[in-house]
Amino acid sequence: MSVTLFISDLHLSPENPAMTDCFVRFLKREAANADGLYILGDLFEAWIGDDVQDDFTHTVTNALKSWPKPLYLMQGNRDFLMGEKFAQKVNATLLSDPTVIDLYGNSTLVSHGDLLCTDDVSYLRFRKIVHIKLLQKLFLYLPLSLRLKIAAKLRSKSSSHVKTLSPEIMDVTPRAVAEWLAQYGVSSIIHGHTHRPGIHFERKVLPAWHGRGGALVVNSAGSSELVYFD
Repeated sequence: MSVTLFISDLHLSPENPAMTDCFVRFLKREAANADGLYILGDLFEAWIGDDVQDDFTHTVTNALKSWPKPLYLMQGNRDFLMGEKFAQKVNATLLSDPTVIDLYGNSTLVSHGDLLCTDDVSYLRFRKIVHIKLLQKLFLYLPLSLRLKIAAKLRSKSSSHVKTLSPEIMDVTPRAVAEWLAQYGVSSIIHGHTHRPGIHFERKVLPAWHGRGGALVVNSAGSSELVYFD
């Protein structure tokens, strides 16, 4: 039976080589017989430009480039600067957020998920600013060392912001989910971001890679399950 895999929120970084190794093994083992792989944002803990070249980046790039099946990438809130240059390097298709896909005959909406957290008003305001193309272009012109400092400061502010919020505010809102289902004419949404994995009636939430890997497996018969691996 044919299967398609969905993952998100790996938050890969040079500081956590064990998780990078887990991802490389996942591509060789768990993902080996899949029809396709969708990475729905936050593949990286931080991404400061497609021009970054280091051992960590080369390891992830080579692993993705070696995977022989259709690969789809989406930006997350941590790696929103991931661009077409990187996608082309790993032979992937870069998807806009959200995107409707044909999943074995079923129209399904895929998203990173942060746009559905409409109660977190301050974050959505920040997100709108950092997605301004001119600001992104100016940032990418900065020296790499300065980009690293800015990214570290933004991550620190993000962590502080999260500590002030209730779990409910950081989750998707039913209103936003209902609006997207109606707007895009779909019956199901697949997303990550919230780190609250589960299979619900109208949406499937991907697990974060904290200590172990996890993926949503959808087969050609229409069944779905969350699987985990060390």
